[in-house]
Amino acid sequence: MKGHYDKSIVPYMPLIRLKVFDPSKTRSVELDFIVDTGFSGSILLPPEIYLGLDLTLYEKPKVVGRLVTGETIEMRVSRAIALIDNIEILCHAYTVLKSVKPLLGREVLNKTSFIYLPKRDYLEVKPDP
Repeated sequence: MKGHYDKSIVPYMPLIRLKVFDPSKTRSVELDFIVDTGFSGSILLPPEIYLGLDLTLYEKPKVVGRLVTGETIEMRVSRAIALIDNIEILCHAYTVLKSVKPLLGREVLNKTSFIYLPKRDYLEVKPDP
């Protein structure tokens, strides 16, 4: 699955379009996710998307995350499914009660072959066989 770059922000942001499902696969959404290797979780969703997928029905106990600034933040977490090249990847969807952009983190990237060549504007994420 090829990604693209949002060149409206410098430095450019690597983005990849993914489809995300709730665990029962009754609801889904397709979004551009910022590829963020600094985020150790799977995916971070804005609260309105998290609620729209009814992920509250599949929640686990809340977790505490730590921002790069050292600040701690309480996060809601649910099971979810990310679709990459028609391969389903079971993952965790996180959200916080403030405005956030969708992030794709290391928990999903570690289950893929991830090629990132910023000088060539090339980004590709493929599920591991």
